[in-house]
Parts: sequence; structure tokens; C-alpha cells
Amino acid sequence: MAVHNITRINCQFCNAAFGVPVEHITEEGRSIICPNCHRELFVQKNQFEKFFEYSMHCPKCGEFQNASEECTYCNVIIRKFLANKGLEPAWDTLSKRFNVKDPTPKDPCSLNPASELIIQCPTCGFSKKLSKHGCPSYITRLGCPGCNHAFDIVSWMRI
Repeated sequence: MAVHNITRINCQFCNAAFGVPVEHITEEGRSIICPNCHRELFVQKNQFEKFFEYSMHCPKCGEFQNASEECTYCNVIIRKFLANKGLEPAWDTLSKRFNVKDPTPKDPCSLNPASELIIQCPTCGFSKKLSKHGCPSYITRLGCPGCNHAFDIVSWMRI
């Protein structure tokens, strides 16, 4: 059974709300007909795509904040702090817990595409790909855009 991430669109003409599968909206954009007023709407994927929100408790000072490469409270560089303490970055921890796709290039001279994994909300099932280069260094909480549920990554990874 195919799982679709549905995005809600509001018609700019009649304000009717309706759902469209995210995979039906391309990066370049797509015309969609409003089922209520039958007018044409042009939508682009970046207008509606939902992403998990990553947050953290700083591994040094413990302050809660959005995931970033530098603590906004104690100014520690997260990646350096983790390396000095012998702690793994978030990607290493996540890739051990989940099935990571690491496609091999057809041409051995080309660059290997970034590894990616699929994160799925244990509450509503919303899923999203996370690439290695897009993963913050350190994460302790995830916020789901599908159901607005926030969950601790440690207990979530045991599911």
C-alpha cells in the first residue's frame, strides 16, 4: 500500500481547502484546479513541503534550543565538543538505528550520492527523508509537522 504525504492547499480565489499528495507537486511547480471554484492554481513544492523540526539540549550547558552547529547560550561548537568528548554526531547514531540507503554510483569516478534515511513519526506516520549533509550535528528532540507531536529522540529511537 502506497503512503502519501498529503499537503493542505487553500484556494487563493475561494479559500476552499483541499488535500494534494506532496509527490504530485514538482519542484518546478504544477497547475492544480480547485475542486470548489474550478479555477487554476499554480503551486510549487517548496510552498507546502513539511519538514521535521530538530531541536537539542546543548551537550555542554544543557540549554534547550533549535538544533544548530553552535550553542546560542554557551557558544560551544557542537561538532568539536562531541569529538572532544568521544560522542557520536546525530547522523552516526541515526544511521545505526535506521535503514540507511547508500547508493553506489554507476561511474566509479563520480561522487557518491549523499546517504539518506527515512524518519517516520511514531504517532501519525508522517515520513521524510533525511540526508547526511542535511542532518544537524546533534539532535535530542524531533517535532513532527504532521501531528505537531514532539518526541525525545532517545525514547523514539527504541520504537
